[in-house]
Amino acid sequence: MKLVLKCVENDLESFNSENQILALNYVANMANGEMAEALGEQVLRLLFSGEATNSVKQSAVLCLLRLFRLKPDIISKKEYADRITSFLTDPDLGVLTASLSLIEALASANKLNQDNCFHSVVHRLHRIMKYPSLDLQDYNYYFVQAPWLSVKLLKLLQYLPFPVEPSSTKSYLMETIELIFNKAHEPPKTKKIEHRNCRNAVMFEAINYIYHVNTEYSLQMRACNILDMNLKQNDSNLRYLALETMQLLTKSAVCSDRIKQQLKPITDSLKYENDICIRQKAANLLYSLCDRSNIIEVIEQMFEYLEDCDMIVKEEVVLKIAVLAENYFCDLKCYIDVILKLLKFYGEYVTKAVWYRFIQLVTNNKDLRGYAAKTLFDALQTQPYYDTFVAVAAYVLGEFGNLIAGDERSNPNIQLRLLHSNFAFCSKETKAILLTTYIKFFNLFPEIKENVQLVFLSNMKDSDPEIQQRAVEYSKLCEVVNRDRLAAILDEMPCFKNKIFSVETALQNLMTKFTEISFGKQFKNDKKEDSLERSISYNEAIQHYSISKPTDNDAFPVRSLTVPQNAYMPNNYYDTLVEVFSSDNHTYSRPGSQSASTLIVTSNEEAVQNLVWHQNGVLYESNILLIYVESDFQKYRGSIRLKYKNKTFQVMESFVSFFPNDNDHNKLQLRTKPNSTTIPANEEITQDVEVECIQDFTCRPALYLNFFCEGLHQRLDLQLPVTLNKFIEPITLTYDQFFTKWNSLQHCKEYSSTFPAKYIMNKELLRTKLNGLGLSILENIDKNLDNFVCAGIFYSQSLPVGILLRLECNFPNFMYRLTIRSIKETVSEEILKLSQLLL
Repeated sequence: MKLVLKCVENDLESFNSENQILALNYVANMANGEMAEALGEQVLRLLFSGEATNSVKQSAVLCLLRLFRLKPDIISKKEYADRITSFLTDPDLGVLTASLSLIEALASANKLNQDNCFHSVVHRLHRIMKYPSLDLQDYNYYFVQAPWLSVKLLKLLQYLPFPVEPSSTKSYLMETIELIFNKAHEPPKTKKIEHRNCRNAVMFEAINYIYHVNTEYSLQMRACNILDMNLKQNDSNLRYLALETMQLLTKSAVCSDRIKQQLKPITDSLKYENDICIRQKAANLLYSLCDRSNIIEVIEQMFEYLEDCDMIVKEEVVLKIAVLAENYFCDLKCYIDVILKLLKFYGEYVTKAVWYRFIQLVTNNKDLRGYAAKTLFDALQTQPYYDTFVAVAAYVLGEFGNLIAGDERSNPNIQLRLLHSNFAFCSKETKAILLTTYIKFFNLFPEIKENVQLVFLSNMKDSDPEIQQRAVEYSKLCEVVNRDRLAAILDEMPCFKNKIFSVETALQNLMTKFTEISFGKQFKNDKKEDSLERSISYNEAIQHYSISKPTDNDAFPVRSLTVPQNAYMPNNYYDTLVEVFSSDNHTYSRPGSQSASTLIVTSNEEAVQNLVWHQNGVLYESNILLIYVESDFQKYRGSIRLKYKNKTFQVMESFVSFFPNDNDHNKLQLRTKPNSTTIPANEEITQDVEVECIQDFTCRPALYLNFFCEGLHQRLDLQLPVTLNKFIEPITLTYDQFFTKWNSLQHCKEYSSTFPAKYIMNKELLRTKLNGLGLSILENIDKNLDNFVCAGIFYSQSLPVGILLRLECNFPNFMYRLTIRSIKETVSEEILKLSQLLL
């Protein structure tokens, strides 16, 4: 490796440009961390040298991009970033295009002077659009001036903050976008398809930027008008892109209202379009536009689409219809009618999540029970009989069939006959539900007891052991249990405890089978797994965070959602809850070196991340020891109680906890009392810790444990979740107060980052996490209802620091943009890092 590095260095220092380019290309393709550290400075010097040719500069920029992705610290000096930004004015197309890729990577890592970069990007884009004859004259592609360069410039703008105050740069930007839209209306200068593709690429990227900014009303309306026109064009690709972009714009309240006025072109695309991809896009757009005012029309269109859509998407369409019916019908009887239609005619595509939720709603609403039983009974009298439909009918009639038994047309004998007429054609799971329904009938209706017992007897020798066992047990239950006890056993099931089931989650999981997502070029190289798209409409429809979902082995709806504390722990780790505690001012000697029989845990990072936004929880758990935390923080002081529980039948001896007081140069002060050095079998001891914040910090305090258990020396090296946000108190600001403080912080460095979401993008969960950071969510500040604006004050023994945060949620692309301002840069940077851990 040293010989290779020496040869590359010699080529880079040579005066032969061909040798330099070959060396740069080799590094760009073969570089590793060691090469990035060794050659980073030399590539930078070559890039900024006045003797480098344009070809060498282009190769150097691309090589530097590769090295930056391997080792971001190689561009740490501010002057380097500023000089790279200056390439935006370079007259050479190759250098400019390559530089844009590097600048985009720097912008996503927040290593640029954003104001200077925004100014340079806008002026270069304005010059290309308004004065094409003066800029890049040799790059005119089918009568479109520098189309791909314009697209890259518009993409880069999305990483830079939009100016709040009026300025000449802002005026140039608005004029540039107007020029792009005006060119979209111009007659084509050639019939070549390349001309249309280039022009449309720039136009759609401009619309994406308008959606990202979400402030200029006139441009938003202009974009909607252009999309309406494109929807009526003959070009199928253009219609597809128009529908896709409309779906993106529905996340803006202003654009959504405008698009809802033009439902007819969308429904026409759903009905008459030959291209199945366009029809699917139209269905997705209708789903995202649905509200209480147009629910009936949208449901009708979705059912028409369901009749002849592609088989692979039928299950997804069924889920979407179920979500819309529940969320937007004011009368739940309409919801029952819609689900019944799905069960009756599309039962093979109705998933368990849908009919579990249906049963849950019927069970929890007494006014619906009779109506549901009656409609299902009526539907049983005609074909078709899908297996799912029979299962749901059996469950509901078994629970609430007595409510309609008084009617001679639906007496118990007829209910039993209708249900049992389908028994031979059902799956074993549905047969099991039917047998349970029959034993319910046995308890409710004395007049059909003999018929029910005959059914049980006929199934005692069934070839399936599950059916056979149920028939035998139910038959014996009828014989040996007295009437009162049987009534208690077979009493009506209680209401479900949880309020929301997992239909939306099922929709999300299903959609991940079909639709891939690209988070942007800067994330593609970092992904180690395929990332899957979340639908716009799913994110809009979902209102609650579901903590459980039905599994394929469930035979009945789950009656309780009590989740074991370690049910969602990955493998052997314990990343649920944890809190804050730290060192003390008692002097302990640091535990000695490990022995061959020592168990060492050196990281509980995942557990700490979960406890960043929780107050209490599990810090560590194994088969021998459980550490639980309870904490309370007020301004710059906090109190923590650690509970150590011995899970074994042996005494833990020589139990010593050690809090090193060297984190962040004593920016945290921790005080604790000595705890017992012995933990009896199956018992716990507690330890109280007091925490005081001297000034802002980044390093989390550590906890070292040493003890002997079952004759073995055990040692744990853990992190404590004492993070900066624990010392933040929420504050409430009005609209005027917020923007006054926001503008007053313009002279401070603004920290912002654009990144993909790591967890489900759910509004209620996001609210909980932001509140867990110690911030208050300010309502009616941001015009985009999907965004969050927050405020808080960080307290320490020094001066308090005000914090303002804006979180922009891009649900269609499953991404966030986070912006933080405060008077202290280190506080802003740390809150940015903590927020990214949770999102």
